[in-house]
Amino acid sequence: MRPATRRFGTLTLIALALVAGGVFARPPVPVSAARPPNLQIQTVRADATGYSAEFTFPDPVQVAHVEQLVTGGSGEFIRLVLPDTDSDNYNPNGVGSPEIPFYRRIIAAPRETRDITINSSTPTEREPIDLPQGTLLYPIQDQAVDQSEINPKDFADPPFQWNPTPYRTDVPVPTDDDLIQITRLGTVRDLEMFALDMAVAQYNPATGRVRVFSGVTLDLSFNLPNGSDGTFLDTPMLNPFEDQVKNIYAGAINYSAVLSNLKVQAFKPQLCYGSEFLIITPPEFRAAADTLRTWKVQKGISTVVVETGSGVGKAGTTKEQIRDYIRNRYNTCGVRLSYVLLLADVDRIAPFMRTADGKSNLASDLDYSLKNDVDILPDLAVGRISVDTLAQAQTVVDKIVAYEKNPPFAPAFYRNASIASFFQCCRTDIANSTTTNRGTDMRW
Repeated sequence: MRPATRRFGTLTLIALALVAGGVFARPPVPVSAARPPNLQIQTVRADATGYSAEFTFPDPVQVAHVEQLVTGGSGEFIRLVLPDTDSDNYNPNGVGSPEIPFYRRIIAAPRETRDITINSSTPTEREPIDLPQGTLLYPIQDQAVDQSEINPKDFADPPFQWNPTPYRTDVPVPTDDDLIQITRLGTVRDLEMFALDMAVAQYNPATGRVRVFSGVTLDLSFNLPNGSDGTFLDTPMLNPFEDQVKNIYAGAINYSAVLSNLKVQAFKPQLCYGSEFLIITPPEFRAAADTLRTWKVQKGISTVVVETGSGVGKAGTTKEQIRDYIRNRYNTCGVRLSYVLLLADVDRIAPFMRTADGKSNLASDLDYSLKNDVDILPDLAVGRISVDTLAQAQTVVDKIVAYEKNPPFAPAFYRNASIASFFQCCRTDIANSTTTNRGTDMRW
């Protein structure tokens, strides 16, 4: 038995769409296009004490490892690619070291959970891959930046990187103790969440052998202090005004345990009634904000408009004051905020400056979505309409209202999607394979 703790890299959560599709968009229509096989989960136990399940990884014959022979000036490499996996969390040596795909899933935990213990983990294996002499497992690479005001070359793929040192060891990557990793993420609104990472392979650089796993059976226990009741949430936290958060909570693989272990409490009167939707606007854009508020109220979404500025009933003038105003409404009102719209460009409602991936002074509205400073998991959805004049604000609001009043009714609109994804052509340094065309990479 061992506590599962480790350093965690970067977790990005994408909040619900706020403006373009409306605060409450129509339910998604199932997509009929064929999907690649994904991770299968057979839950054995999900309760207030822990979680047990059998995880089955996709069959390599169907999806498999896409073998890409890449010449990086230092030799040839074979890359393992499976759908729905990441590859940045399993090698402490970072960029240039062997890349191991892993599955990541979210586990909800009772309040006051200190950590999660892995009682047992039993992997099942496929035929191992013995790399040809002189061929290594593909190394982790830097990703191109998404946005920048620097040199346009920064948008291109960074140069291929290979660090020979990690490839000279006889220690498998990851080690047996690190095939399963669990990390506390924090809370989203009220639910405690942990990340469960499961390696799909293990590589020994000295022998060139890659153990490929077909699945794993896990048994986990929540470590709670004495006297804990083992509940995940209070019943008022799932009130109808916060119905949208259930979609986020349902992403946990043990969501059934959340619903089965609620603390029944009466709804307590608060200092203010509150609202689902808050629009913060400079006084000069108030007319456009009121137009949007009127429409949202007609749709049944409780909405409040608050102006920036000093004095009673104002949201404040600095980013810190506006952030604290949002937090105060969230923490003291009966109906807690779920959505916030900043109706102004950054010169009127300033963003916060953060550091990420080694880059500093990155403008972000993330802080406006946090109920406290304990973690960086967003607790409510925040959007911004970046406008400089009332005319611009009114134009955008009118478009939103018109779209929501008359949405497209053609079934094809909801059944088809265009997705921009990683796809390159035509590289001459990648050999043919049975699953890809020459000169291409692909991402599921």
